[in-house]
Amino acid sequence: MKKALKITGITLGCLLGLVIIAAIIALTTVTSPKRLTKLVKKYVPQVVNFDMSLQQANLTLKTFPDVGLEIDDVVIYSPMDGFTDTLASVEKLILSANAKKFIKNDEIVVNRCILDNATVNLFTDAQGKSNLDIFASENPDTTNQPFNYTLDLQQVQLNNATITYIDQSSNLNAQASGLDLNVQGNLKDQLINANVKNSITKLSFSTPQLSTSLADLNLLFDGTINDFNDIDGNLHVATPDISLNAGYPVLDHDKIDITLPVNLSLKPMNAHLNDSKIALNDYLIHLQGNAAMAENGDTDIDLAFNTNTLDIEDVMSYLPENVAKSLNGINFKGKIELTDGFVKGVFNDSLMPLITAKVKASDATVRIPQMPYPFTKVELNTLLHLDLNDSINARDVNLSAMMNKSKVNVTGQLNDLADNMALDLKLKSDLLMTDLKGFLPKNTKLNGRANVNMNLKSTLDDFLSTVTDFKFNNRLRADATISLNDFGFDMDSIHARAPKLNVDLTLPASRKEKGRTGAYIGLKTDNLDFNMGQAMRADLDGLQLTAIADHLNGAIEQMAAQAELNLASLDFVYDTIHVNATNPVIGLETTPSKNKNLNLRASFNGNNINALAGSSYVLNTNSLKMSASANENKAKTDFLNRWNPTADFTLNSAELQLAGLDEKIIIPTIDFLFNSHELGFKKGTVKIGKSDMTLEGNVIGINKWIEDQNNLMKADFQLTSNYLDINEIMDLTSGMGVKSEPAEEEMVSKDDNPFMVPEGIDFNFGIRAKKALYGNFDLNNLGGTATIKDGTLLLREIGFTNEAAEMQLTAMYQSPRKNHLFLGLDFHLLNVQIYDLLHMIPEIDTIVPMLKTFDGAAEFHIAAQTNLKSNYEPKMSTLRASADIEGANLRVKDIVTFTKITDMLKVSTDGEYRIDSLDMQMTAFRDEVDLWPFQIAVGKFKATVDGHYNLNTIGEYHISVTDSPLPTRLGLKISGPLNNLSFSLESCKYPHLYRPERRSDTEQMVMDLKKMIAAKLKENVL
Repeated sequence: MKKALKITGITLGCLLGLVIIAAIIALTTVTSPKRLTKLVKKYVPQVVNFDMSLQQANLTLKTFPDVGLEIDDVVIYSPMDGFTDTLASVEKLILSANAKKFIKNDEIVVNRCILDNATVNLFTDAQGKSNLDIFASENPDTTNQPFNYTLDLQQVQLNNATITYIDQSSNLNAQASGLDLNVQGNLKDQLINANVKNSITKLSFSTPQLSTSLADLNLLFDGTINDFNDIDGNLHVATPDISLNAGYPVLDHDKIDITLPVNLSLKPMNAHLNDSKIALNDYLIHLQGNAAMAENGDTDIDLAFNTNTLDIEDVMSYLPENVAKSLNGINFKGKIELTDGFVKGVFNDSLMPLITAKVKASDATVRIPQMPYPFTKVELNTLLHLDLNDSINARDVNLSAMMNKSKVNVTGQLNDLADNMALDLKLKSDLLMTDLKGFLPKNTKLNGRANVNMNLKSTLDDFLSTVTDFKFNNRLRADATISLNDFGFDMDSIHARAPKLNVDLTLPASRKEKGRTGAYIGLKTDNLDFNMGQAMRADLDGLQLTAIADHLNGAIEQMAAQAELNLASLDFVYDTIHVNATNPVIGLETTPSKNKNLNLRASFNGNNINALAGSSYVLNTNSLKMSASANENKAKTDFLNRWNPTADFTLNSAELQLAGLDEKIIIPTIDFLFNSHELGFKKGTVKIGKSDMTLEGNVIGINKWIEDQNNLMKADFQLTSNYLDINEIMDLTSGMGVKSEPAEEEMVSKDDNPFMVPEGIDFNFGIRAKKALYGNFDLNNLGGTATIKDGTLLLREIGFTNEAAEMQLTAMYQSPRKNHLFLGLDFHLLNVQIYDLLHMIPEIDTIVPMLKTFDGAAEFHIAAQTNLKSNYEPKMSTLRASADIEGANLRVKDIVTFTKITDMLKVSTDGEYRIDSLDMQMTAFRDEVDLWPFQIAVGKFKATVDGHYNLNTIGEYHISVTDSPLPTRLGLKISGPLNNLSFSLESCKYPHLYRPERRSDTEQMVMDLKKMIAAKLKENVL
């Protein structure tokens, strides 16, 4: 800069020297313009050392009363090749000298210089050589000058000058046109006292990195320049039109007005600014401080500044492009002020000074594209650190604003404003939840008001991605406590309400629980009402929830969530299911689903639980543990098929009431697994009335049974018990699953209540019971298998004992309707008292009426099938039966009939009414019974008995004495009803039946049939 000023001064001095020569000539001689021109050309080489030319010189009266010289077309030639061979040209040059001083004092004093239409072409080539080098010799040889002169230059005036500068070494181009300069002052002994007025119609400047253009530039300087080095004065620069482009528009036809009280030294290069003002359009910057340039070109800057109140929107338009880009299209409006600003540091090609300032914004508005509402009434105080070498930071941020109806206050700092802005903030907010609408999925609504305290560390991009897309990552860290009043949440069919709710939030969740992703949420509330669709409702008291959730930007089916819920009490309803519980702990987990179905995992642990399923089921339990899952299938409508639930239950001290059961089911403990296909009992103890049962086994086919109840629900159980009241269980389970009752063909007594076998199931029970009650009989060691299959009861090899006998039963019982029952049985009583037999199975008395005439121990086997009436009375037209009765030492109860028979057959009983042995087989078809020939023994007598009778007791019997000490072998025919029998002697019918060696073919066939009947009846005996 110093060199340029000195060269300018030397150039001006040379021109002035030229003028002085002309002035001396003009003052010492009166001559014609032609001669005057010759004289000027003659003396020019004495004061300048470069090539130049001029057209002519002439005296002028324009400077009157001073003597003036006017020179036309002055040209200075460039000493090097460049874009032109002309360094400078002046169309008209006018100089004046003080005539009085010349006349009185013989002193030539030049006081005025006027240049019209000057053109200057400055050039530096790629090697750094300049056409200004012609001024290298700053002091031309004037030893032979024929005159003396002084400069008291009071005015220098340039009119319509054009200056062009090209520097190929730095690719710099500059041009000023329409340059008008008016300098008033004096130049004497290297001291310039000047008042400078300068205007430029158009000024342009460009490098590869920067381009500038100005129009109508005005420059005023009032001060001194000493030895072309020290400049002291006031500088004012103004232009109404300046544009600056640094790869992006910095200034665009803006207005600049600069006032600089400047103290500048060119060697060393330093400047002091005192109370300087820079105005850009309507914005004013006050500057004060120092700047110094070292020999290596570094500029050391130490400036203080502040501004008037600025328009934020305009200020943002002047930000560097990378800074503006980092703000992601954020729009600012309002007022801003910079105070206590400083610019400190080194400026060179690679370094920029540090700029700091206190920034105060008031009544501002900030609109962020991703936000649903703008921030209004923004008040900001912060300390801005603008380090263009590294980053732009905002320290000590204190920000308050409104977002719709919500209040927000933020403190902390912002880093890397020119890159991906880093946030380190503390946020406090009085937040209206409806103002978060834009942050939430479209199907989500929030209501209520929240007090929020949050610590946040994140980049701006990560923060906006989190709040708009709910994408969580480890780069964003946040902790928040939120207190909500009148909270409401709605998402699709999910609705939640709480009068007061406290929330703890941590991002990412891994900071709370290792290995987790997403957001960690903790909730506390005294009461929360929850609804899912129209079917599900929950009332939650004393709620404490910890949850981890991810993928919150979609419906609940796309969420990844884990939660644990602790409650003081729970009131839950789903469809017809209603549950109450005390102190339950509930775990929930959802996993994302591509098919928009909900995948849910749940656990439950609670006390004092009351559960209802419509009017059919009521469960009360002291404790319940449950682990469950549900995988939704929206194509299905019923509960099981839609949700495909799986659950593992453990109950203790429970009571279950089932529809149709008068007795409660008491469950001391039970552990079972349930899903839509299977109900598996790991181990369960159940009490129904007087009965206790321990169940292990599985129920399968539940899902198919729900889809089509023509499919059977199947089960296989092992049932053990200390005591079974079979009568009670039959009463409790009678008719379960039975469809509507068909019309009865016959009237059913109102007192009859037969057991109706449950339908729609195929349940198999392996039974082991120490004691049981059936009818009026106490049974011991009951064991075997019972199957209930769609209205059919199958008893297979049921073994039991009581005081009367050891028994084994295989039976089939069906109950299609009350007055049309079916019974098929294979029944064995070992060592049974006949009295007890008839008491246990009264129907035997009808089939074998003669049994009631005996008493004592017997072995009884029967296979029968028949339809039954509602009072279990056989329908004789359907009876099919066969029986085998064996006994010994039987007492005779009908002494009269027995005596009559023995007397007629001449059988001696020795006064005893006893049958030593009995071996009888019989068959029955409808109401007819056939007694196959069987043998009885009375003392030394043996007799063979057969018979045929119908069930109205009318029959015909034959007794043949086969073994007797008497020589006679008599036969006796007995006929008629049992209460009015007739007796007649006849020949012996079976004299040799029990004598194999004398047995006829017919008798042999009879014996074979008897043995076959007995063997078939006994073959299933265990």
